[in-house]
Amino acid sequence: MNNNNNENLMPEPLITAAQELSQQEQHHGLENIAAISGEFFTNANYGKFYDTFGSTLNGITGVYDYVLKISLALTNWERRNPQAYEEGADWLEITEAFSDEVISQAIETVAVPDNQDLEQLLVRITDRFNIADQGFDPDYANPPGVIQRPTPKATGGAGGL
Repeated sequence: MNNNNNENLMPEPLITAAQELSQQEQHHGLENIAAISGEFFTNANYGKFYDTFGSTLNGITGVYDYVLKISLALTNWERRNPQAYEEGADWLEITEAFSDEVISQAIETVAVPDNQDLEQLLVRITDRFNIADQGFDPDYANPPGVIQRPTPKATGGAGGL
């Protein structure tokens, strides 16, 4: 991590991932973060998700890190399937379905979906939208972990929001 006067606040693994993306892919990645975050935190079952996994993920900042991980999975899927939107897939429907599937599976299995689970959920969504997925990216299967930051105490349900 860069420790000069303008210390970089982004975890090193995310910096590395961002550097490998073209400017357009970076823009799409940022859009994915915004859309997944919006869908995730407004999902009807988010409160139950947070109550179940908030402490496991180290509070709200850990949930934000997890949302980044979900967004990276979607960006990786888009890189594998650039034709998806031309074939009629609706980006907002995919972000909504993906967020909902992640939360639903977590609650159902009492486990936060890991990278391979996220890939499987995307394949399930791909099937739902009749998109020919171009295959699993083994380089994404085990990306470096996200650095954990100190977590402020939450002040109630739904991540203190």
